[in-house]
Amino acid sequence: MTNDQGKLTQESLAATVDGQEPVDTAEEPTQTRNAMAVENSGSIKSPDGNGNVASKIWFTPKVGIVLFRSLAQYVGKDPKTGKPVQIQVELLRRLKAVSLK
Repeated sequence: MTNDQGKLTQESLAATVDGQEPVDTAEEPTQTRNAMAVENSGSIKSPDGNGNVASKIWFTPKVGIVLFRSLAQYVGKDPKTGKPVQIQVELLRRLKAVSLK
């Protein structure tokens, strides 16, 4: 695969089903749900640097995604300036409310 500057990159992604796990939601501070967890992890390698990504998604029947967590990091150089950069981003999303009909 090539990036937006036409440089060749290598990417990998693997997923595993972790099984049923209890998760907290934002519906009520003390409420937990049993959810099916799926975990992903991968990497990207390019001439400008290397990065890693990991995420986990928890699903419940009739509701869908109740929790999503993602972490990404990149170490390399800025393609515009050539200066070293290190970036780390974490994203967390929780179910706030659900209305089952």
